[in-house]
Amino acid sequence: KNVVMNAAGTIANIAESPEGRLWILQQAAFDDALPILGVLTVDPHQWAASNSALVLARLTLSQEGIVKVLTHERSSYVLINLSAALCGHNPGSSMNAAFAIGRLLEREAARSKLLAM
Repeated sequence: KNVVMNAAGTIANIAESPEGRLWILQQAAFDDALPILGVLTVDPHQWAASNSALVLARLTLSQEGIVKVLTHERSSYVLINLSAALCGHNPGSSMNAAFAIGRLLEREAARSKLLAM
């Protein structure tokens, strides 16, 4: 799990800047990585979960990130996991998930998806 924690932490560091966020969103592997990040937000390993939720929170700082998350074919899956992270026993993951959900909810598409779940 330390490898996952460190990888998610590195991605979170890249996502800290607008240029880094854009770079992540443009990567071919992003479509595969997004659902994995979603499921990791509820991982029992506290730091892997927190770092994964931090990546999602930072990606939602940009409109491009919000659109990319909401239009992904597994966006409902990601939203379910972010919502589940709110109820977890990991304060870091819960806080980062709350931030990401808050940013996503600025869009009607996210509100509709969350209410339909």
